[in-house]
Amino acid sequence: MSEILTWLKKCRLEKYAETFAENGVDLNSLPHLTEQDLIDLGVLLGHRRVLLSAIENLSGDGLEQKEESDTDSQLPPDSAERRQVTILFADLVGYTKMSSELDAEDVHAILGCFLDAVDRIILEHGGTIDKHLGDCVMGVFGAPVAHSNDPSRAARAALEIHSVMNSVSEQAGRPLNVHIGIANGQVMASGVGSDAHYTVTGDSVNLASRLTDIANPDETILSQSVQRAISAEFDLRDKGKTEVKGVAEPVHVYALLGLSNSESSRSERPFVGRKAELEQFAGILKVCGEIKSGQAVLIRGEAGIGKTRLSAKFRDIARDMAYACHRALVLDFGVGKEQSVVRSLVSSLISLSPDSTVEAREEAVELACTRAVIDPGQRIHLNALLNIPQPAGLHSLYDAIDRDGRKQGRIEVVSSLLDSLS
Repeated sequence: MSEILTWLKKCRLEKYAETFAENGVDLNSLPHLTEQDLIDLGVLLGHRRVLLSAIENLSGDGLEQKEESDTDSQLPPDSAERRQVTILFADLVGYTKMSSELDAEDVHAILGCFLDAVDRIILEHGGTIDKHLGDCVMGVFGAPVAHSNDPSRAARAALEIHSVMNSVSEQAGRPLNVHIGIANGQVMASGVGSDAHYTVTGDSVNLASRLTDIANPDETILSQSVQRAISAEFDLRDKGKTEVKGVAEPVHVYALLGLSNSESSRSERPFVGRKAELEQFAGILKVCGEIKSGQAVLIRGEAGIGKTRLSAKFRDIARDMAYACHRALVLDFGVGKEQSVVRSLVSSLISLSPDSTVEAREEAVELACTRAVIDPGQRIHLNALLNIPQPAGLHSLYDAIDRDGRKQGRIEVVSSLLDSLS
C-alpha cells in the first residue's frame, strides 16, 4: 500500500490513502477504477478529475507515467536546475472581506471549492501545483515536465478558470471573482524544505504574482514575453507600460481576452504553393459530391510546414463548392474532457456557438426535435452531449441507463444528426 501512497502523493491527494487502503485499492486495481468507483469512495469532483487523468497516464508498472512531453519528463533531480517555465497565479478577489463577513467553516468550504476547481484545471492543462498561498494558487507550466507550448497551456488554463467561476459561485452560494497573472522566464527548480517539496524561484515568479495584484476582477494580465509566445493564438489587449511593485522599470503588460479567430487572420495573408495538394482536395470533394459518400483525409508532416493553413484552405475550397464545414480542435492536453471534441462538432451541426448559454442549447435541441433532425427519443442523449441538465421527466430515465447504453446512445444521436443534415 506504500506504493499507492507514493502515487497519491504525486497527485497531491494523499489524503485518500486511508480510504484506498480500507477498500483494497492497490496498483493492480487502480487502472480499472471508474468515475463511479471514485464517487463511491467519496472522492470530490475536482479530485476525481485529477485521479482519472493520472490513471489514464499510467503505464504497465503502475507508477511510471506515459511519455507526455516534448522534452525530458523525468522527475526532478535532487540538485537545483535552471528551467524555462511559465508561472500562473490565480487569486480570489475579496477574500479578506469575505473572511470577516462569514463563519470560518463557510469560508473554508468556499475556499475548498475554488482551490479544487483551479487545481483541476491547471493539472488538466499539463501544469503542476507549486503551492497554495491562502486564497491564491501558484501553477507552474514547464517543470518538472516541459512542453513546447507551455505559455499557451497557461493561457488556456486561465481562460477556463475564469469560465468555471460561475459554477464555483453557485457551489459557494455567493458571487466569486478571480484575477490572474502570468509571466515566464528562467527559474531555479529544486526540492526544498524538510519534505523536499519541488518548487521554482526566480524573477518571473515574483512578476507573475505582481501582475495578479494589478489585474482587475475577471481579468488575466500577461507579461510581454508571454504575449510574444501566444499572440498568434489569442486575442490580447495592449495595456501599455505600468509600474509594478518590486520591479525597477515599468513593465509592458497585456490583457488576455480569449482565443483568436486564427482562421480569419490567416486568410488575410496570401497562400503560396501547395498546388498539387489543393488540386487533390478539389478532386476529393468533387468525387464525394458525385458518389454521395464521404472520405477521410489525413494531412501529416513536420511541425511548422503549414498544415493548419493547408487545412484551412481545404475548408475554403469546400465552402466554395457549397459544402457545410464543421471544425473541432484536438489538443494534446486537457485530459478528462474526452467528449469536448464530439460536443464541439455536435454544437456546430445544430448551429450553436462554443460559448452558447444553457437556454440557447435547450432551444437548439427543441428545434432539432421539432424539425425531425433527431428522433425525440434521442433527446436525452443530445442533452448529455451538450451538457444540458436533464429535465425532471428524463432525469430518472437517464440515471437508469448504464455506461454502455449511454455511449451507444451518443453514437446514435451523432449518426442521426449527420444523416439528417446530409
